[in-house]
Amino acid sequence: MSPDINDIKRNIEGQRDLLSRIITAVPGFQGYVETGEKYDADRVIRNFMADKILAFKQAVSGAMRDMQKSVDHDVLSRLDSLGTVLERILKKCQFADYGKKSFTGVSMTPEQQDKLLAYDWNLIFRLDEIGTEFDRLSGVEPGAVSGIVADILKKLNEFEKEIDGRKSVILEVL
Repeated sequence: MSPDINDIKRNIEGQRDLLSRIITAVPGFQGYVETGEKYDADRVIRNFMADKILAFKQAVSGAMRDMQKSVDHDVLSRLDSLGTVLERILKKCQFADYGKKSFTGVSMTPEQQDKLLAYDWNLIFRLDEIGTEFDRLSGVEPGAVSGIVADILKKLNEFEKEIDGRKSVILEVL
């Protein structure tokens, strides 16, 4: 499902405070304010993804605590490796270039900014899909953990490639 960028824009515009509304009424400042809002939206999306990944890490930690006494070390090792992959992806989300850091000195059209925001928004949908896999860890029998972890790792590796592919989208719109 693709996000409706125009709907996102309307929501952002509807949430402007009084000062922002006054500034947008002044000729020449409207584009400046809208650009700042897109930078903020980019940052918010990145932080939202990081929060989802942190929740996944907590699910892994909970599964490890639940199984610590009742399973062999191989299962715990697989869960621990899953936590390591999540940490790596978390750092990529938290420290990915966004907003002014990505675009310093570069002029992007609103359509180009929209394309990047749409890409990021689709990453959130991918995380939702991955989240359903993490739900399978809750209350699972120890014998099924390895298969579930393998499925999750496959999806996480695909997601990580998409995070890395964001750089290509940035270069493409520039």
